[in-house]
Amino acid sequence: MKRQNTKKERQLLKSRFRIENFNQKLKSLVGEDFSRFRTWAAAKAVIGVAMAAINLGF
Repeated sequence: MKRQNTKKERQLLKSRFRIENFNQKLKSLVGEDFSRFRTWAAAKAVIGVAMAAINLGF
């Protein structure tokens, strides 16, 4: 018999889904592999642009 999730567990699962979905979109826009030669400032800029694109609906 399948165990039913509590209300709190369902909320946590929904939150996790939203975070995972956001991370998936971010990886697809930015690219999954950051070179070790890239500066942290450049990486933050690329991530910031990708986050803005996700929020705008791209």
